[in-house]
Amino acid sequence: MAAITKASVNLITDDYLIVCEGSGDVAFVKYLCRERTITGYCVEETGSGNSGFYRYFDGLHARSDADRLKGVIVISDNDEAPDKSFDAVRSQLKKAKVPHPDNPMEIARQTSLGFCVMVMMVPFSTAGRSKGCLETILLEAAVDRHPALAKCVQEYSACAGATGWAKCGSIDKLRLRCLLSAAVPEDPNLGLQYALNPDRGLIPLGAACFDEIANELRQFIAKVR
Repeated sequence: MAAITKASVNLITDDYLIVCEGSGDVAFVKYLCRERTITGYCVEETGSGNSGFYRYFDGLHARSDADRLKGVIVISDNDEAPDKSFDAVRSQLKKAKVPHPDNPMEIARQTSLGFCVMVMMVPFSTAGRSKGCLETILLEAAVDRHPALAKCVQEYSACAGATGWAKCGSIDKLRLRCLLSAAVPEDPNLGLQYALNPDRGLIPLGAACFDEIANELRQFIAKVR
């Protein structure tokens, strides 16, 4: 797999591309693919969160290395309003004149372009859409790995009043940050992109909560090949 940095730095070196919001998401996809032996993808980030997809794909048209692409997966957070969040991503793809599926996990094809597009909104489940963000899933795996710390984090978030926050994704981000800080006393400010490295043993990417995402990444290539 190619080195993972911003699109302006790297060449596209695979026929399939995953575009994420930021560096934490990129690290998650990179290490998940490594741990699950999923190959064939180049992974890049917009660098501007979920509002950066238009600019990214508008620039993709001018990249000569994009000619090799056969399929692109866009990964973004559901946040507090899954339908609204998906529509925001879709409208950016449409504005950038790239394939734009009508629903998450559908594959959109367009005869004028050589690649198709699928949008994966997370947390993703075949059971339906749910509120939250990538940290929501990561927290589930981290809690299973560090149950004693998880209890302390739960008590802290209640004491700090976070359980009353309006955004569940913000609560999950706080809890994950606190748990990781407590789990790495030598570097409590360790960034998420580094904490995701399986060699650290902080967030097990073999956990069942990641199975559906891994399966979709693996099947996407088979579907569009």
